[in-house]
Amino acid sequence: MAELKNHSNHFFLCFNSKRYGTRVNQICLPSDRCKTYAKESFLAVPQQQWIAHFETMFAWNDKAVDRLKACKLPILYIEDDGGCYSDLVLFSELCPQLVVGKVVGSGHFPTLEVPDQVNGMIERFIAVYVKV
Repeated sequence: MAELKNHSNHFFLCFNSKRYGTRVNQICLPSDRCKTYAKESFLAVPQQQWIAHFETMFAWNDKAVDRLKACKLPILYIEDDGGCYSDLVLFSELCPQLVVGKVVGSGHFPTLEVPDQVNGMIERFIAVYVKV
């Protein structure tokens, strides 16, 4: 997939397409219909965009706790069936209004693989928490 390397206080994203297949298998379930699409899409993104993406993620990490504490709006977090990628205990402590949903039968791409489940969670969240 991609590796981040620290060079002169800058992070560089280095692609290794031979290793990418292994990473796709880690984030996709064996039954994932979108595995080929995910791989092709990932490799189509220019390296500079991936660098900007990861730099933004690192910058967010420095600000996340304060911003999450300040947020008073309901937040919906939808987790895939492949495992938890977030610290939900800390997230819940910082945002007591957090609502967590978990899809079944999906890897890293639930919006592609089980859209009915995701859409149902979003529709329910809006019905309960959004006041018009």
